[in-house]
Amino acid sequence: MVRKTRVFIAIFAFWALALAAQVDTETTFYKAVFKVNPDGTYTATIEHRQKALTQAGVEEIGQASMVYSESLQELEVLEAYTLKADGTKIPVPEDKIFVQAPPETQDAPTFSDNKVIQVVFPQVAVGDEVYVAWKLVQKEPYFPGEFYATDVEPIAEVVRRAEIVVDAPAEMPVYWKKRGDAELGDYRVEEKTEGGRHTIAATFSRNQPIPPEPGMVDPRQVSPAFVVTTFKDWPAIGAAYWERAKGKAEVTEAVQKTADEVAGNAEGLEAARKLYNWVAQNIRYVALELGIGGYVPQSAEEVLNQRYGDCKGYVTLLQALLKAKGIESEPVLVYLGEDYGLFPAPTPEQFNHAILYLPEFDLYLDPTIRYAPFGVLVLADLSKPVVHAGERPRLAKTPSGDPERDRYQEEQEYLLDASGTLSGKGTMRLFGYVDAQMRTILASIPKVSYPQVAQALLGQFGEGGSGTFETSPLEDLDAPLVVTAEWKSPGAAVPGERLSLGHVPTGFSLVPLGQLRTYAAPESRRFPVSMGAFATRYQKTIRYPEGYRPALLPQGVSLENPAGSVRASFEDRGDAIEAVIELVVAKDVYPPEEYPALKKLLEAAVGALSQPIVWEKK
Repeated sequence: MVRKTRVFIAIFAFWALALAAQVDTETTFYKAVFKVNPDGTYTATIEHRQKALTQAGVEEIGQASMVYSESLQELEVLEAYTLKADGTKIPVPEDKIFVQAPPETQDAPTFSDNKVIQVVFPQVAVGDEVYVAWKLVQKEPYFPGEFYATDVEPIAEVVRRAEIVVDAPAEMPVYWKKRGDAELGDYRVEEKTEGGRHTIAATFSRNQPIPPEPGMVDPRQVSPAFVVTTFKDWPAIGAAYWERAKGKAEVTEAVQKTADEVAGNAEGLEAARKLYNWVAQNIRYVALELGIGGYVPQSAEEVLNQRYGDCKGYVTLLQALLKAKGIESEPVLVYLGEDYGLFPAPTPEQFNHAILYLPEFDLYLDPTIRYAPFGVLVLADLSKPVVHAGERPRLAKTPSGDPERDRYQEEQEYLLDASGTLSGKGTMRLFGYVDAQMRTILASIPKVSYPQVAQALLGQFGEGGSGTFETSPLEDLDAPLVVTAEWKSPGAAVPGERLSLGHVPTGFSLVPLGQLRTYAAPESRRFPVSMGAFATRYQKTIRYPEGYRPALLPQGVSLENPAGSVRASFEDRGDAIEAVIELVVAKDVYPPEEYPALKKLLEAAVGALSQPIVWEKK
């Protein structure tokens, strides 16, 4: 089980990620003991004691919870109490231990047999500790004969002592691997075999938190981790998944009929495109965790009939539809997020998502992403180690971001009048994953709210003011996304003998360069930066009032280094300033040693737009 793993998934759009360094709690003691049976079932006892260091920490640890599957597991609370700073122990009353449906399933309880036990601790104050001991019985393994347990110690947490013990039959092929170092914390591991049992015990401690960095990869990629597993290698996970899933993509009469109707006379790649678009647009996403359903998909016909499914259901249905038209495909297990590495040993807990691969076309598809055009993976799918299931299970890697494909283009025309009001209109075109992710964001916004969104964007990144925008049809996945906008920013410049803009105007922008400041903020880095390769081009025509002439123009910029390139030019055409800024970020992820070049690149891009423009009366 992955403990306390924090996942930060950044959306390439309006909002920058802010990570707080304050430590509100600490783990004073954690111990998980797994007693494993030959068939992969087990009994685990898990103790967890935490201390509140701040009032926010009181809120954080005032309740404890654990999720379990009613059909596969049994869970009970062995003991729970608050330990006051003076040593007083206050037990949790039985009526403060609740069994509930998890919040994410309460709107669709029939789609999950998961339950959560919630423990509410009494009289918790700053300086107090809370303790809970759980007993978890795994009655049926997710994969027959296999066992795996994963511990992750997030870098931002203080852990005084953690212990993980696995007690398995000596004949069971259990082994372990770890990740850690003296700086981030490491595991001390001991193992022994006696009395027909093989015991592996790991201990961990870290007394100082390691602050996360803005824009860094998912902290779980760099946090110390310890894995105990029976899987001999990563392809073995693909084989185990396929053993469960291979009968689910059957081409039934209903599947064949749907494939024929959707694809029509199309063949090959064009047929695949039509089938992909249909699945993406007509199947509703619902998280399904019914027993082994956490790893085993529903059948294609079930998903087709009910018109909903989880990521595995999407993949299975599309796989069956493709097969009905003679196109082979393979399910692929991936981590949807900003973890670009692998746990130190093979474990299914590495993955949280399923996509599809078409060997004939060397093409990955993610039909779960409703607004991703055919053949486009979102940023969270790119550059990822993956395991292919199917007849040839193997470890592979998804494609990287490509600035030639993943692009944002913006053309804006401004009119600055003598009163200092800046009026603008613009057209934005998006391609690749930039298109897919922006469609997803825009689809979540009611059109009636577009003016409020425009006002918020103008205020946060631009010159303020108000406006609105329109989009091309979001459901038309075969055409690039186009967004048009109009806006007005009163008081952008102070009127008088001179008109001055404090910076090159941003206006209404879906991908404002100013958001890159967050990524370039640290002087140095100890962790990789998750950027996503992309290219942007901003063309800005700024018309100024008759009777004025430029007194100060921004300086051009030209920089190319291993991180990418930036070009900026500013020209006076007699009645308007023509500005062109182009930025290319070459890689999805930059390790710390490559950060100086990235920082220089981003600072040059942001700096190009940070320069003032001044006009004076003739």
